[in-house]
Amino acid sequence: MKFGDLLLLKLREFNITQSQLSRDTGIPKTTISGWLNAGRLPDYSSLRALCAYFNVSADELLMTETYNDFPKSLNISTEETYLIIAYRNSENEIKEKIKSLLLNNR
Repeated sequence: MKFGDLLLLKLREFNITQSQLSRDTGIPKTTISGWLNAGRLPDYSSLRALCAYFNVSADELLMTETYNDFPKSLNISTEETYLIIAYRNSENEIKEKIKSLLLNNR
């Protein structure tokens, strides 16, 4: 899982462009492009700005915890990983609704 993949999902989730993220956070667009296209990672101050903007922890944004939770043999996609994170961070009522929906659609 690359940081750029997760950042792209966040951009889509928030329905914003790189330019908008740049304007809102003060992070240069070229820096954001480097994260998305060149596999670069954010420095500490940029990471803090992104976490505040997306209202997530650094672990979630960098996939530190979740990525290490899954065996490589599972071949979990970026989207699946993101859904797992969202599920783990949901309230119990939401989790129960998701379980019910999935169990009823077997």
